[in-house]
Amino acid sequence: MAVSEYAVYRTVAVDGSLVGTVVNRVMWDGMQTWTPGEGLAVVADPNRTLRIGSVYEPQNG
Repeated sequence: MAVSEYAVYRTVAVDGSLVGTVVNRVMWDGMQTWTPGEGLAVVADPNRTLRIGSVYEPQNG
């Protein structure tokens, strides 16, 4: 079972944090259902380029 690393970021501004602010990092194997919570989303970040407090800007394809 492969475990991947993800950055958790805000999808809404909260308490002065910008949309896209990385608030956590998680290791997830995908075996169980997991959601980051309301107002949050995840992005795969196996190279650890997104640090907590940095701002993630999704690339539109």
